[in-house]
Amino acid sequence: MSTVKPVPAAQQTSGFDIGRLWRRELAGYPTGGYRIFLLAIVVLANIVFTWTVAAGTAATPVMFLHFGMTLNYYADLLVVAGICGGVAAYITSFGDKWGRANMVVVGLLINAVFALWAVPDAPMAVLGPGTGFGVACLVPGAHGPVVIASEGGHASLAAASRREDAIIDHLRSEFGHVSAERVISGSGLENVYRAIAALDGVEPLPRNPAEITTAALAGTCPTARAALDMFCAVLGSVAGDIALMFGARGGVYIAGGIAPRIVDHLRRSEFRARFEDKGRFRSYLEAIPSNVIVHSAATFVGLKSIAERAHGA
Repeated sequence: MSTVKPVPAAQQTSGFDIGRLWRRELAGYPTGGYRIFLLAIVVLANIVFTWTVAAGTAATPVMFLHFGMTLNYYADLLVVAGICGGVAAYITSFGDKWGRANMVVVGLLINAVFALWAVPDAPMAVLGPGTGFGVACLVPGAHGPVVIASEGGHASLAAASRREDAIIDHLRSEFGHVSAERVISGSGLENVYRAIAALDGVEPLPRNPAEITTAALAGTCPTARAALDMFCAVLGSVAGDIALMFGARGGVYIAGGIAPRIVDHLRRSEFRARFEDKGRFRSYLEAIPSNVIVHSAATFVGLKSIAERAHGA
Protein backbone atom coordinates (compact mmCIF):
# COMPACT_ATOMS: atom_id res chain seq x y z
CA MET A 1 0.00 0.00 0.00
CA SER A 2 1.49 3.25 -1.05
CA THR A 3 1.73 6.12 1.27
CA VAL A 4 1.34 9.77 0.47
CA LYS A 5 3.68 12.15 2.22
CA PRO A 6 2.27 15.56 2.96
CA VAL A 7 3.92 18.37 1.13
CA PRO A 8 4.99 21.14 3.49
CA ALA A 9 3.36 24.47 2.81
CA ALA A 10 5.49 27.09 1.16
CA GLN A 11 7.19 29.27 3.70
CA GLN A 12 5.65 32.69 3.70
CA THR A 13 8.02 35.60 3.86
CA SER A 14 7.25 39.21 4.24
CA GLY A 15 8.78 42.04 2.28
CA PHE A 16 11.10 41.81 -0.68
CA ASP A 17 13.27 38.67 -0.96
CA ILE A 18 15.80 38.88 -3.80
CA GLY A 19 16.75 35.21 -3.24
CA ARG A 20 13.24 33.99 -3.98
CA LEU A 21 13.09 36.16 -7.07
CA TRP A 22 16.42 34.78 -8.28
CA ARG A 23 15.23 31.17 -7.70
CA ARG A 24 11.85 32.04 -9.24
CA GLU A 25 9.99 30.79 -6.17
CA LEU A 26 6.71 32.67 -6.28
CA ALA A 27 3.96 31.59 -3.91
CA GLY A 28 1.37 33.32 -6.05
CA TYR A 29 0.89 35.78 -8.87
CA PRO A 30 2.53 39.06 -7.83
CA THR A 31 0.22 41.95 -7.14
CA GLY A 32 0.50 45.53 -6.05
CA GLY A 33 3.87 47.20 -5.75
CA TYR A 34 5.79 43.92 -6.16
CA ARG A 35 4.14 43.35 -9.54
CA ILE A 36 5.10 46.86 -10.62
CA PHE A 37 8.68 46.14 -9.55
CA LEU A 38 8.81 42.97 -11.68
CA LEU A 39 7.32 44.81 -14.64
CA ALA A 40 9.98 47.50 -14.21
CA ILE A 41 12.66 44.81 -14.53
CA VAL A 42 11.11 43.66 -17.80
CA VAL A 43 10.93 47.23 -19.11
CA LEU A 44 14.55 47.87 -18.11
CA ALA A 45 15.67 44.67 -19.85
CA ASN A 46 13.88 45.75 -23.03
CA ILE A 47 15.48 49.20 -22.87
CA VAL A 48 18.94 47.64 -22.50
CA PHE A 49 18.26 45.28 -25.38
CA THR A 50 17.08 48.12 -27.62
CA TRP A 51 20.15 50.18 -26.66
CA THR A 52 22.54 47.34 -27.48
CA VAL A 53 20.92 46.88 -30.89
CA ALA A 54 21.08 50.62 -31.61
CA ALA A 55 24.68 50.87 -30.39
CA GLY A 56 25.70 47.91 -32.54
CA THR A 57 24.10 49.50 -35.58
CA ALA A 58 25.76 52.86 -34.90
CA ALA A 59 29.14 51.22 -34.34
CA THR A 60 29.03 49.26 -37.61
CA PRO A 61 30.91 51.88 -39.72
CA VAL A 62 33.70 52.06 -37.15
CA MET A 63 33.84 48.25 -36.87
CA PHE A 64 34.16 47.92 -40.65
CA LEU A 65 37.09 50.30 -40.71
CA HIS A 66 38.85 48.95 -37.62
CA PHE A 67 38.64 45.26 -38.51
CA GLY A 68 38.76 45.63 -42.30
CA MET A 69 35.33 44.03 -42.69
CA THR A 70 33.19 43.91 -45.79
CA LEU A 71 29.40 44.02 -45.69
CA ASN A 72 29.14 40.37 -46.75
CA TYR A 73 31.58 39.30 -44.04
CA TYR A 74 29.62 41.21 -41.41
CA ALA A 75 26.34 39.62 -42.60
CA ASP A 76 27.91 36.15 -42.42
CA LEU A 77 29.19 36.94 -38.93
CA LEU A 78 25.68 37.85 -37.80
CA VAL A 79 24.29 34.58 -39.20
CA VAL A 80 26.95 32.50 -37.43
CA ALA A 81 26.41 34.42 -34.18
CA GLY A 82 22.65 33.86 -34.44
CA ILE A 83 23.10 30.11 -35.00
CA CYS A 84 25.52 29.83 -32.08
CA GLY A 85 23.14 31.75 -29.84
CA GLY A 86 20.21 29.56 -30.85
CA VAL A 87 22.16 26.34 -30.26
CA ALA A 88 23.37 27.62 -26.90
CA ALA A 89 19.81 28.50 -25.83
CA TYR A 90 18.60 25.03 -26.94
CA ILE A 91 21.33 23.27 -24.94
CA THR A 92 20.74 25.30 -21.80
CA SER A 93 17.03 24.53 -21.97
CA PHE A 94 17.83 20.90 -21.02
CA GLY A 95 19.66 21.82 -17.87
CA ASP A 96 17.64 24.72 -16.56
CA LYS A 97 19.29 24.64 -13.15
CA TRP A 98 20.22 28.30 -13.06
CA GLY A 99 17.20 29.53 -14.97
CA ARG A 100 17.08 30.83 -18.52
CA ALA A 101 15.44 34.06 -17.36
CA ASN A 102 18.38 34.75 -15.07
CA MET A 103 20.83 34.00 -17.88
CA VAL A 104 19.02 36.42 -20.19
CA VAL A 105 19.20 39.22 -17.61
CA VAL A 106 22.91 38.63 -17.01
CA GLY A 107 23.54 38.48 -20.74
CA LEU A 108 21.77 41.79 -21.27
CA LEU A 109 23.85 43.40 -18.53
CA ILE A 110 27.05 42.15 -20.16
CA ASN A 111 25.87 43.47 -23.54
CA ALA A 112 25.09 46.82 -21.96
CA VAL A 113 28.64 47.09 -20.58
CA PHE A 114 30.12 46.37 -24.01
CA ALA A 115 27.68 48.77 -25.67
CA LEU A 116 29.04 51.64 -23.60
CA TRP A 117 32.27 51.39 -25.63
CA ALA A 118 30.60 50.52 -28.93
CA VAL A 119 29.22 53.94 -29.90
CA PRO A 120 31.40 55.64 -32.54
CA ASP A 121 32.80 59.13 -32.21
CA ALA A 122 30.22 61.87 -32.57
CA PRO A 123 30.34 64.57 -35.27
CA MET A 124 32.53 67.62 -34.68
CA ALA A 125 31.83 71.11 -36.01
CA VAL A 126 34.56 73.50 -37.16
CA LEU A 127 34.05 77.27 -37.46
CA GLY A 128 36.53 79.67 -38.99
CA PRO A 129 36.05 83.39 -38.36
CA GLY A 130 38.79 85.13 -40.31
CA THR A 131 38.71 86.76 -43.70
CA GLY A 132 35.25 85.24 -43.98
CA PHE A 133 33.33 82.79 -41.81
CA GLY A 134 33.70 79.13 -42.76
CA VAL A 135 31.59 76.28 -41.38
CA ALA A 136 32.18 72.55 -41.76
CA CYS A 137 31.50 69.29 -39.94
CA LEU A 138 33.63 66.17 -39.45
CA VAL A 139 31.55 62.98 -39.35
CA PRO A 140 32.89 59.45 -38.66
CA GLY A 141 32.48 57.21 -41.71
CA ALA A 142 33.03 53.61 -42.78
CA HIS A 143 36.22 54.53 -44.64
CA GLY A 144 37.43 57.26 -42.34
CA PRO A 145 36.03 60.61 -41.30
CA VAL A 146 33.98 62.55 -43.83
CA VAL A 147 34.13 66.33 -44.05
CA ILE A 148 30.82 68.05 -44.78
CA ALA A 149 31.56 71.46 -46.23
CA SER A 150 28.93 74.17 -46.09
CA GLU A 151 28.18 77.82 -46.69
CA GLY A 152 26.87 78.27 -43.17
CA GLY A 153 28.62 81.60 -42.86
CA HIS A 154 26.06 83.09 -45.23
CA ALA A 155 23.04 81.98 -43.18
CA SER A 156 20.88 84.80 -41.83
CA LEU A 157 21.98 86.20 -38.49
CA ALA A 158 19.52 86.47 -35.60
CA ALA A 159 19.80 89.01 -32.80
CA ALA A 160 19.53 88.16 -29.11
CA SER A 161 18.84 91.63 -27.71
CA ARG A 162 17.41 94.99 -28.71
CA ARG A 163 20.92 96.39 -28.97
CA GLU A 164 21.85 93.67 -31.45
CA ASP A 165 18.55 94.28 -33.26
CA ALA A 166 19.56 97.91 -33.76
CA ILE A 167 23.06 97.01 -34.94
CA ILE A 168 21.82 94.37 -37.37
CA ASP A 169 19.14 96.76 -38.64
CA HIS A 170 21.86 99.35 -39.27
CA LEU A 171 23.90 96.77 -41.18
CA ARG A 172 20.78 95.74 -43.12
CA SER A 173 20.46 99.30 -44.41
CA GLU A 174 23.98 98.96 -45.77
CA PHE A 175 24.08 95.36 -47.02
CA GLY A 176 20.45 94.27 -47.34
CA HIS A 177 20.91 90.70 -46.14
CA VAL A 178 22.91 90.38 -42.90
CA SER A 179 24.58 87.00 -42.61
CA ALA A 180 26.77 85.64 -39.83
CA GLU A 181 29.83 86.58 -41.88
CA ARG A 182 28.78 90.28 -41.77
CA VAL A 183 29.49 90.24 -38.03
CA ILE A 184 31.81 87.36 -37.09
CA SER A 185 34.72 87.83 -39.46
CA GLY A 186 37.51 90.35 -39.90
CA SER A 187 35.40 92.62 -42.06
CA GLY A 188 32.45 91.86 -39.79
CA LEU A 189 34.32 93.28 -36.81
CA GLU A 190 34.81 96.48 -38.79
CA ASN A 191 31.10 96.52 -39.70
CA VAL A 192 30.07 96.22 -36.05
CA TYR A 193 32.61 98.86 -35.00
CA ARG A 194 31.18 101.36 -37.48
CA ALA A 195 27.57 100.47 -36.65
CA ILE A 196 28.09 100.94 -32.90
CA ALA A 197 29.79 104.28 -33.48
CA ALA A 198 26.93 105.44 -35.70
CA LEU A 199 24.25 104.37 -33.20
CA ASP A 200 26.11 106.02 -30.33
CA GLY A 201 26.75 109.20 -32.30
CA VAL A 202 30.53 108.79 -32.11
CA GLU A 203 32.98 109.60 -34.88
CA PRO A 204 35.09 106.44 -35.09
CA LEU A 205 38.79 106.44 -35.82
CA PRO A 206 39.57 104.52 -39.00
CA ARG A 207 40.80 101.12 -37.84
CA ASN A 208 41.31 97.73 -39.43
CA PRO A 209 40.30 94.51 -37.60
CA ALA A 210 43.71 94.07 -35.97
CA GLU A 211 43.69 97.65 -34.69
CA ILE A 212 40.13 97.30 -33.38
CA THR A 213 41.13 94.15 -31.52
CA THR A 214 44.24 95.77 -30.05
CA ALA A 215 42.31 98.85 -28.87
CA ALA A 216 39.57 96.65 -27.38
CA LEU A 217 41.99 94.46 -25.44
CA ALA A 218 43.95 97.48 -24.25
CA GLY A 219 40.76 99.20 -23.10
CA THR A 220 41.61 102.44 -24.93
CA CYS A 221 38.46 102.58 -27.07
CA PRO A 222 34.96 101.83 -25.70
CA THR A 223 33.56 101.45 -29.20
CA ALA A 224 36.22 98.89 -30.13
CA ARG A 225 35.59 97.04 -26.86
CA ALA A 226 31.83 96.94 -27.51
CA ALA A 227 32.46 95.65 -31.04
CA LEU A 228 34.73 92.86 -29.80
CA ASP A 229 32.27 91.93 -27.05
CA MET A 230 29.47 91.61 -29.59
CA PHE A 231 31.76 89.61 -31.88
CA CYS A 232 32.36 87.05 -29.10
CA ALA A 233 28.71 86.93 -28.03
CA VAL A 234 27.37 86.42 -31.56
CA LEU A 235 30.08 83.83 -32.23
CA GLY A 236 28.78 81.90 -29.22
CA SER A 237 25.18 82.05 -30.45
CA VAL A 238 26.08 80.93 -33.96
CA ALA A 239 28.39 78.19 -32.67
CA GLY A 240 25.55 76.83 -30.53
CA ASP A 241 23.19 76.90 -33.52
CA ILE A 242 25.70 74.98 -35.63
CA ALA A 243 26.25 72.42 -32.86
CA LEU A 244 22.49 71.77 -32.85
CA MET A 245 22.29 71.58 -36.65
CA PHE A 246 25.08 69.01 -36.98
CA GLY A 247 24.49 67.23 -33.67
CA ALA A 248 28.14 68.00 -32.94
CA ARG A 249 28.41 66.12 -29.65
CA GLY A 250 32.09 65.58 -30.41
CA GLY A 251 32.78 69.27 -29.85
CA VAL A 252 32.90 72.63 -31.60
CA TYR A 253 36.32 73.82 -32.77
CA ILE A 254 37.01 77.45 -33.63
CA ALA A 255 39.71 78.02 -36.22
CA GLY A 256 40.57 81.11 -38.25
CA GLY A 257 42.95 83.93 -37.54
CA ILE A 258 40.94 85.93 -34.99
CA ALA A 259 40.02 83.54 -32.16
CA PRO A 260 43.61 82.46 -31.30
CA ARG A 261 44.49 86.12 -30.67
CA ILE A 262 41.62 86.70 -28.23
CA VAL A 263 41.45 83.40 -26.33
CA ASP A 264 41.52 85.01 -22.88
CA HIS A 265 38.93 87.62 -23.81
CA LEU A 266 36.78 84.95 -25.44
CA ARG A 267 36.88 82.94 -22.21
CA ARG A 268 35.72 85.93 -20.17
CA SER A 269 33.09 87.03 -22.70
CA GLU A 270 29.49 85.92 -23.21
CA PHE A 271 30.60 83.30 -25.73
CA ARG A 272 29.87 80.22 -23.65
CA ALA A 273 26.70 81.61 -22.07
CA ARG A 274 25.30 82.41 -25.51
CA PHE A 275 26.49 79.03 -26.82
CA GLU A 276 24.37 77.23 -24.21
CA ASP A 277 21.41 79.64 -24.22
CA LYS A 278 19.11 77.52 -26.40
CA GLY A 279 16.06 77.11 -24.19
CA ARG A 280 14.99 73.50 -23.80
CA PHE A 281 18.28 72.28 -25.30
CA ARG A 282 20.52 74.01 -22.77
CA SER A 283 21.50 70.72 -21.11
CA TYR A 284 22.29 69.23 -24.53
CA LEU A 285 24.73 72.05 -25.32
CA GLU A 286 26.23 72.16 -21.83
CA ALA A 287 27.69 68.72 -22.56
CA ILE A 288 29.34 69.84 -25.82
CA PRO A 289 32.89 71.18 -25.43
CA SER A 290 34.09 74.25 -27.30
CA ASN A 291 37.73 74.72 -28.23
CA VAL A 292 39.94 77.23 -30.03
CA ILE A 293 42.49 75.82 -32.48
CA VAL A 294 45.78 77.57 -31.65
CA HIS A 295 48.14 75.48 -33.81
CA SER A 296 50.14 77.93 -35.90
CA ALA A 297 50.03 75.68 -38.97
CA ALA A 298 46.63 74.03 -38.60
CA THR A 299 45.87 74.55 -42.31
CA PHE A 300 48.98 72.67 -43.37
CA VAL A 301 48.21 69.85 -40.93
CA GLY A 302 44.87 69.46 -42.70
CA LEU A 303 46.48 69.56 -46.14
CA LYS A 304 48.97 66.91 -45.03
CA SER A 305 46.11 64.69 -43.90
CA ILE A 306 44.34 65.11 -47.25
CA ALA A 307 47.52 64.27 -49.14
CA GLU A 308 48.18 61.17 -47.04
CA ARG A 309 44.64 59.89 -47.54
CA ALA A 310 44.82 60.54 -51.28
CA HIS A 311 48.16 58.73 -51.48
CA GLY A 312 46.79 55.82 -49.46
CA ALA A 313 43.81 55.51 -51.80
